[in-house]
Amino acid sequence: LGPHGLGSFNDDSLLLLRNCAKHALLLTNTFLHLSMREKAKWMHPRSRHWQLLDYVLVRRREQQVIRNADDWMEHRLITQKVEDLHAPDNKATMETRWCQLRNVIQCTAPEILGRARRQHQAWFGDNDADISNLLVEKNGLHKTYMDLRTDATKAALFRCHRLVKHRLREMQNARVVQKAEEIQGYVERNAIKNFSKAIKAIYVPCI
Repeated sequence: LGPHGLGSFNDDSLLLLRNCAKHALLLTNTFLHLSMREKAKWMHPRSRHWQLLDYVLVRRREQQVIRNADDWMEHRLITQKVEDLHAPDNKATMETRWCQLRNVIQCTAPEILGRARRQHQAWFGDNDADISNLLVEKNGLHKTYMDLRTDATKAALFRCHRLVKHRLREMQNARVVQKAEEIQGYVERNAIKNFSKAIKAIYVPCI
């Protein structure tokens, strides 16, 4: 807050000052020594007091003082760094505007929200080590085939691909049999709560 404000404030003004302090912002309106008619914007109809409603906020690090050669003058020029923002193209088509919005969202969302980790089904997680080894072998053969396209490398890649599909199917079937036996045991013991929990774990989709 500069020395040339209006001298009074309300609750909203205090809230604004707290946010400025939190984010290192400057109220540039209050740093300029202007007359009341050039500074204030609106007069209250009852109190007849002028109010300063709009503020120009800038980051503190983007403000600097320009000194003269002798560095003796009482007043120094304060400058603000303002980015060169391009005006929107009013002639752009709706498709172009949508593509611009899409690109901004796609670039900004991962930086702010991060990327969600994919949740695999339970059988996948239980065999994570074995599956990882299979995928490492498959990826290695794929890289070899991409570097050296021969009948031998192609055949090795396809054999590994069939093996991975077969092993994944076996793991999934084994997990289904295990869960079926577990649920059957809950039914025989009349454990309704555990039965419902096991059913939900199978049928509730992973996000």
